[in-house]
Amino acid sequence: MAGVLQAATITVGPPGTSCDFDSIQAGIDVANEGDTVLVAPGEYVITEPITFRGKAITVKSEAGPDETTIRMGTPSDTKRGSVVVFENGETAASVLDGFTITGGRGCWGIDSLVGGGIFFSASSGTLRNCAIVQNKVEGDGGGVLCAYTCSPILIDCIIAENSAGGDGGGVLCAYTCSPILIDCIIAENSAELGFGGGVFAWSGASPSLSNCIVKDNSAKGTTYGSGGGGGVCCLTNASMTMSYCTIVENYSGQAGGGVFCGENSSSVSMTNCAIIGNTAGIGGGGLETFHQASATVTNCVIARNTAGTGGGIICAPYGYQGCSVTVTNSIIWGNNASEIRVSSGGTLGITYSNVDGGQTGVSLESGSTLNWGEGNIGADLYFANPNQDDFHLKSQAGRWEPATQAWMRDDVTSPCIDAGEPDSDWSGETWPHGERINMGAYGGMREASMSTRPEAMLLPRVAFIYRSDAEAAESFEALLMSYGCPTTLVGLDQTPAAALEDYDLIIVGDDTEDASAWDDLQVVPAIEGAGRPIVGMGEGGYDFFGMLELSIGRPHGMHGDGSRIYAIDPNGSLFTTPYPIHIPEDGIMPLYTETGHVLLYLWPVPDTVTVLAGSVGHPGYYPLALEHDRYVFWGFAESPLKMTEVGKTLFINVVIWTANAGWEIDI
Repeated sequence: MAGVLQAATITVGPPGTSCDFDSIQAGIDVANEGDTVLVAPGEYVITEPITFRGKAITVKSEAGPDETTIRMGTPSDTKRGSVVVFENGETAASVLDGFTITGGRGCWGIDSLVGGGIFFSASSGTLRNCAIVQNKVEGDGGGVLCAYTCSPILIDCIIAENSAGGDGGGVLCAYTCSPILIDCIIAENSAELGFGGGVFAWSGASPSLSNCIVKDNSAKGTTYGSGGGGGVCCLTNASMTMSYCTIVENYSGQAGGGVFCGENSSSVSMTNCAIIGNTAGIGGGGLETFHQASATVTNCVIARNTAGTGGGIICAPYGYQGCSVTVTNSIIWGNNASEIRVSSGGTLGITYSNVDGGQTGVSLESGSTLNWGEGNIGADLYFANPNQDDFHLKSQAGRWEPATQAWMRDDVTSPCIDAGEPDSDWSGETWPHGERINMGAYGGMREASMSTRPEAMLLPRVAFIYRSDAEAAESFEALLMSYGCPTTLVGLDQTPAAALEDYDLIIVGDDTEDASAWDDLQVVPAIEGAGRPIVGMGEGGYDFFGMLELSIGRPHGMHGDGSRIYAIDPNGSLFTTPYPIHIPEDGIMPLYTETGHVLLYLWPVPDTVTVLAGSVGHPGYYPLALEHDRYVFWGFAESPLKMTEVGKTLFINVVIWTANAGWEIDI
């Protein structure tokens, strides 16, 4: 019987070490599919580009980009000076992880050197945790260039201080390529004479940026046909999608300090983005659309941008026909030289947005069209701290504070809360909310400021009791805090002195099982005597409820492994409020990737107990149940580190419902 080949690890280190090779390329050359080339810290100076030779392998540093550098020295071939080249049909399975890529001069393109740091040519690949810095080309794509029908993926990368004599100081993508950038920082790059200081998409390219920061980039050209899109540029039948991105303090010599989109049906779509403090020499400090291009702006903030005209947005300058901008659920405020300008031949539609000055904040040329729709306002915003680029909305109910990673309350509430388009999806916002999306960059997101409208239930202050598993306790604390529930971790042996009556809810952690602290005769009375609702988790909760002689505690259960439940009442409020949970037609929901559990066996179910969920594969057994409208058993052992998104949402619903058990509610 043939043996199964095992993936190998090939080691690379500086000369004199005990590694297999002292050259990264030598390690790649001997690697087979699925192997890992593991590179020790050091600076590796090369004279020819690193290439994967089409292999699905991982080249990974031991210590990350701060300790491991690949630097292009003097190229042996002056037309082959990129640091890394993907050129042999590589896919996403070819991974470069944890390097600084620097000193690149680019490979020969059509008429110049392009792709200084990384060059993807009709090939893909994955870059993870890399710093692509201080590369320089005379042509295009100072940091990264991808071209000719490829789909590279860049995750958690820094692309900074690169320069291009032409277009795309940081990243250039062209000819139907579709790169994906996630959690990347693109900063201080420059396109000396062309377009797209940070990112340039051209000729059918369709890049996607998610949760990226594009900052301090510049497109410096000051003559017509150059200097567009200091932050990002989309030109000549290209399309760009950006979500959860920050475009801040970029500069263009001509147009579109933050974002420029132009020519031949090019389009840009921005959702939950902040376009802040950008500058353009002529028009469109935040955004410019030009010559048959379109932009869709949804739940964005465009603020404090500067230009000669159209400080926030300019549509169809110079009278070019066919340009359009559609704005929904957004805030356009404090931009210099008018908030919005619509030139002849341009069309701007705006609904459910807050524009500084209201409709008078829009400047219209003859022959332009403004569709000023429903829900627009021009009211004071009450941003949290705009001078520090914090554009969360103030709220008396609760506002996320990035510096402290916690919720806080203000003395005023922004009129932009619960003011977005009524049919937009608001379900991602943190409760309490008015079941309507907020305007601005955080609308529809977990960081959306809370609404003062609902008054039926409170966000509880939680005491989480644990014994020794600090990592699990801290993950519960982080989850609860992110949903607006102030949480204190309390050691089990500290409960008698913990003033538990000051909290709205007590959670007894799984790791309190068989704890010696239970022998202290004061511990159980301290928890029970606080008179607060209690959620018991896994084995610990099972033991504790058993000590209270409840039906949802020991010995009324069985132990095992399992992560899926089915809803006893899929239409019950527990699965819809405050956070709606999608329940498949079969009613089965995975709450964890893996976990141990305790299942209650209750036959018949006592009158004091309401079973909330059943166990898949164990008829008549229940991992989730309520007793006396005060005690809830959550039978699963693992922490949020192994919860699915459904599991996290249901757990938060359980916490909020349990804390409000004194209300007349329909579970």
